[in-house]
Amino acid sequence: MKRLSVDLRSLNYPIRTGINIYFLNILKVLSEIKKENPSLEITGFGLDNKVYQNLRHEYAWFESLFVKNYSLPEYYNIAWVSKIWFLPKIYLDKVINISVWIANIIGINFTTNQHSFTHLYQPQIKAILAPANTNWLVATHDFFHFQMPRWNNALKRPNESFFLAKSILSKANIIYANSISTANQIKYLFPKSIQKVKLVYLALPQNLNSKEINPPEIHDAIIQNILSSGQKYFIAMAGIEPRKNWINLIYAWKGLEEKGFEYRLVLAGRIVSKEYYSELLNLINKLEIQNIIWVFNPSESEKKALLSNSVALLYPSLFEGFGFPILEAFSVGVPVIVGNTGSSLEIGGSGVVAINPLDTADISSAIELISIDNSFRMELISKGQDRLKNFSWEECRNNLENWIINS
Repeated sequence: MKRLSVDLRSLNYPIRTGINIYFLNILKVLSEIKKENPSLEITGFGLDNKVYQNLRHEYAWFESLFVKNYSLPEYYNIAWVSKIWFLPKIYLDKVINISVWIANIIGINFTTNQHSFTHLYQPQIKAILAPANTNWLVATHDFFHFQMPRWNNALKRPNESFFLAKSILSKANIIYANSISTANQIKYLFPKSIQKVKLVYLALPQNLNSKEINPPEIHDAIIQNILSSGQKYFIAMAGIEPRKNWINLIYAWKGLEEKGFEYRLVLAGRIVSKEYYSELLNLINKLEIQNIIWVFNPSESEKKALLSNSVALLYPSLFEGFGFPILEAFSVGVPVIVGNTGSSLEIGGSGVVAINPLDTADISSAIELISIDNSFRMELISKGQDRLKNFSWEECRNNLENWIINS
């Protein structure tokens, strides 16, 4: 019998991030694989029990997916520590994670296979002692943070350190890269691991909640005002962090305003870097830009409403491993402007306008072109919807099923 263990720690973030949405979609795919292979046993580990129960309540398929969710002490066969631990459990998990991180750095990656797992799946690189003799799959997204010193801080982000990634990738049996761009990064940074890399594209996020027939009503006053005002707007939608390149976007927007551009700019997302957010606010105040509206932590239905009513999605990122928002824009008939680095152009194909993300004039020219040339805008929408057909969860499912069943 195949016994798959899944690292669920990525779902412990308090807010649904891109990695959350990606991983939940993968789990939905796994639930479909399990239906076709009823003898397959799937367990999870590392997910906070409250989050685990919330997800079981929210998604019917999640409830039947796992036979058990192991705590970290249970996974590492040190459950006895929990009985003598007198501090909050979160601190125990932190101690275990730090200890495992140190073990990985010095070259220890394996533990005894007390649970008899045959397969181990990690949706992103995290410190782990993998059960010995287990087929170990690690999915990778991008390694752009290695190029940003203030981001690549081992104390603040230990799971995103170069040495951990090198240790994990050198020991894993197979590595999934979600784009050619990511595969090329692995080839450059970890050349000894490139032979284990398999390109597996993702797809448009699915409707995860089968109970939800109609999307929930939007009660946020700011979003209601944006949608009801009748004034046209462009939207940038991403985590608020340096690589999303909103500094150059704001400079480009200032240049457009000086030319009499009357559209609004909606900046929607989650504050990932407080320092970068403060930098953006200071710049907006310094340039005295008026037509910018902030929307923080929008829900999935709110994001869809904002996106589908916009003129275009502005995604001038310096680097993306994949880029779900590009496909989301295609699905609601909205054109996209992307940076010409990373995977954005690879994913968007002929359905996007590619710009030099460091050239503010290039960014503003693309925005202006879409605003005045409606035939070009409609052509982009058509090409984007055609491009969407190239991405299907079926490909991901076939690869995962083949790995589980035939290895």
